[in-house]
Amino acid sequence: MASDFQRTDIPNLDRHLKYGTYYGRVKLRGKLIRESFGDNKRVAMEKLTGWLVKLRGAKRVKQGTLNSLTERYLVWLANAVASGDINEETELYKQECLKAIRSLWPEFSTCTISKLTPVHLANFRHAFKAKYSASRTNGAITVIREIFQLAKTDNYISINQLEELTDAFKYTKVKYDYQRLTMDLPSPEELVKIRRAVHTRCSNKFSDGGDLFDFLLLSGSRIEAAISVTWRDVDWERNTLYFSNAKIKPYDIPIFPELREFLLKLKASRPKAKLEDKILTTKSLHTVLASVSAELRPGKKKLTHHTLRHLFATRCIEAGKDLITVAGWMGHHDNGRTVMLVYGHLRKAHSQAEAKDMTFLPQLAPVKVETTNNSTAATASGGTTPAS
Repeated sequence: MASDFQRTDIPNLDRHLKYGTYYGRVKLRGKLIRESFGDNKRVAMEKLTGWLVKLRGAKRVKQGTLNSLTERYLVWLANAVASGDINEETELYKQECLKAIRSLWPEFSTCTISKLTPVHLANFRHAFKAKYSASRTNGAITVIREIFQLAKTDNYISINQLEELTDAFKYTKVKYDYQRLTMDLPSPEELVKIRRAVHTRCSNKFSDGGDLFDFLLLSGSRIEAAISVTWRDVDWERNTLYFSNAKIKPYDIPIFPELREFLLKLKASRPKAKLEDKILTTKSLHTVLASVSAELRPGKKKLTHHTLRHLFATRCIEAGKDLITVAGWMGHHDNGRTVMLVYGHLRKAHSQAEAKDMTFLPQLAPVKVETTNNSTAATASGGTTPAS
C-alpha cells in the first residue's frame, strides 16, 4: 500500500516504513511501478539511475549532452527577445544562470541527455543552492527546463523522460524579505533626477527610451506587458488601457490623468499611427538604467524595469488606495494578497499618519462653574442649571 512507503529527498526513491528497504518508484502510462533496491541508500541511488534508464527503453535518434545544446539555446533566447516574448534584461539573466550551471554541474557537459535521471537533477539542485540564493537556483532550474524542451524538440529525449525530469525538478522555496524590496526605492526628489537623466541619455542616442520609462512608471505594468501594448488597446471613451500579454491573464487599468496626458501627447506626435502599431518603440532600458544607477545611486541597488513597478505601487499605497484596487491595477488576481505581502509595511506607515487626527469621543462643551450665595452650581455652556 502507498501508506507503507515514505518518500525520501531523492526523486523516485521511497523507503518502506516497516522494513527500511528502499524502493524505486515511477509511473508509466498511468501504472505505478516499484523496484526493491535493498536497505543501503547509497547503493539504492546507484541502482535507481540504471533502473530508470532501462525502463525508458526507447532508442534515441540523437545522442548528446545538455552542453551540446548551448548554442541552440542562446539562439532561442535571441529569437525570444526579437519577438518580444522576453526582454534583454531577462536574456542577460538567463545567460548568467547558464554560465553558473556550466561551471558548477559536471554532468551538464559529460552526461548524455538520455541518461539523465532525477538523481542527477537532485544532486545539481543541492550543489547549486549551497552556493547561490534560492531565487538564482530557481532561475537555473528554469534555464535547464527550457533546454530540456529544446532537447525534446530535437529528439534527444522522449516525452516520457521530459515529463519525468520536469516533474522531479522542483523549484526551491524562496523566503522573500518583502520590506527590503521597497526600502531602497528612489525618493520623489531622486526620481526627478533619474527621469531627467534617462530622457537625456535616450535622446542623445535618438532612442524613445524616455517614453518607455514614463509608461512603466505611470501604468505600473511589467515590461513584457508594456512593450506589447498597441493603440488598439487604448479605449479613450471608457478610459481604460488593456494589457493582453500579462503574466497570468489579460487585464485592464483606468487611464490615470498623468497617463492619459502622456498617451495623448504621444498620439499627437504620431498622427499616422495605426491601431495595430505598438505604442512603445523601445523594448528595454536595461543598459540605460544600469548606467544611471551607477552615476546617481552609487552603492545602492541597481534600478530595473521592475523598480518602476514598485514605485507605482508605492505611490498608490501612500495615496491611501485600498489594497484590492491596487492589486487590480497591477494585474494581480489574488484579492490583494501579493500587494499586502510586498507593500503592507507602507500601509502601516500610512495608517500611523492617518491616525494622528482620529477621534472617537464626542467633543463635550466646556463646563462653567457658577458660585451663588446659597450653593455652587455647574452648568454646561448653553444649558440650564438643574433645579435643587
